[in-house]
Amino acid sequence: MDLRPRWKSRLERAGFAVRRVLPARLKDPLLDEAETALRSIDEKRAFMRFADAFRSKLFDRLDAAYRDELFAKLLALKLSNLAVAQHHYHRRHADLVARPVQLTVDPTNACQLACPGCVHTTNPERRGLFDWPRAALPASVHDAFLELAGPFAFSTLLYNYGEPLLHRDFPSFVRSAKRFLLFTHTSTNLSMPVPDPDALVASGLDRIVCSIDGATQDVYARYRRNGDLALVVENVRKLVAARKRSGTRTPYLVWQFLTFRHNAHQVRDAIRTARALGVDEALVETPFSVEHDDPDIRAVTVRERGRHVFARWDGNWCSKPERHRVDAAAPAIEREYARSWEERFDEETAGAEEPSRRGALTCDWLYQNVTLDGARRVLPCCMAPETSEKPLVFARFDADDGVRLRNPANTPMAVLARLALGDRKSYDSRVRDLPRAERPYCAECREKPPPYHLNNIAGDAWALDPERALPRMLAATLTGWER
Repeated sequence: MDLRPRWKSRLERAGFAVRRVLPARLKDPLLDEAETALRSIDEKRAFMRFADAFRSKLFDRLDAAYRDELFAKLLALKLSNLAVAQHHYHRRHADLVARPVQLTVDPTNACQLACPGCVHTTNPERRGLFDWPRAALPASVHDAFLELAGPFAFSTLLYNYGEPLLHRDFPSFVRSAKRFLLFTHTSTNLSMPVPDPDALVASGLDRIVCSIDGATQDVYARYRRNGDLALVVENVRKLVAARKRSGTRTPYLVWQFLTFRHNAHQVRDAIRTARALGVDEALVETPFSVEHDDPDIRAVTVRERGRHVFARWDGNWCSKPERHRVDAAAPAIEREYARSWEERFDEETAGAEEPSRRGALTCDWLYQNVTLDGARRVLPCCMAPETSEKPLVFARFDADDGVRLRNPANTPMAVLARLALGDRKSYDSRVRDLPRAERPYCAECREKPPPYHLNNIAGDAWALDPERALPRMLAATLTGWER
């Protein structure tokens, strides 16, 4: 799902197509260097040396445009990391130097609802399959995680299987992410008291999706079990009112309606209600099938499927005051900027080169994302671990893990997962004597749900550079991860 304005993603794609046929002499030298390096440099060390020179040139341009050294360092880190991540992805490297460009964080693993198909289902047979402990992530652990990953990433999705607003410190999670200029996005059922909607708006949250799959209580509760539609609608009103009081355009409010056979007749009523309440968009989606959990809940596709936009948003979420938030993260930004990419290559991968495995199968999650759940577990993607069939817990993260787990995208299990897809023979040899629990499920996975789209990352890069200090098509080049 594209989370950015459609016109902007279309512009990026069109610009990328035009740029490919432009003669080199018309290109910005920085853009030309990036394209050439991504296309032609196969060796890791050589690319890390390019990334160091690239980062310095990015910094020089950004510092000259913004006269803000710390902001320039942060954005230069993010963009150079994006280049390193793409280098790894195209060559299907198993051992990474790059950090994740996207973070997924479950503030809490708990949820008060019991929707079919979820880890919180009331179906005991299904629920027993999942390895999903109820736990809330301490804010201090989240802060420590961001110290490692925040300077490099572009976005954080503050939800997965838990209900994020159950965490009493949720606004602090957003504020911490904003110190590193991350686009913040959450999804909630809103079926609980929201004690301080003004604090939620003031946190800087960029986008909030409200899952409301019905226009009357009886229909809504068929899927959102234990949910209270009247409470949900009142919370929507409170958020709209709090946003008006603040005078801001964010968070961008979305009413999401998942369509099933039992609620399809209420889609139009829900769209009208959403518009009347003052939300920005109604999003009508066909969900994954949950018939394996409850055969009476059947997904359907309706004619109204898609986005129904009531208040257009230009996607420019990074204002000057927003940029100044990075001062609170100065120690982490300065520390990471002081380390070169070549140093990271030597320290974290022992300077080991890898063959290029271009064209091999892979999973985008393993190069783009790291997930941290409420129980402090590091996971590769959005899927939930299962007790016997899905070993997806790659590590555990604690507040003092900054040295032991310096790069959360490069745990031993993550390295094995990428190797399994890129070089199965080498993987089989390496795991021959490992117990099943230490072999990543990724080696057998056929699901591969799509991650946060790279054109959204391009939109984030666009928003972070409102002065257009960098080449117009640089974001498209750095996110051109076609297989």
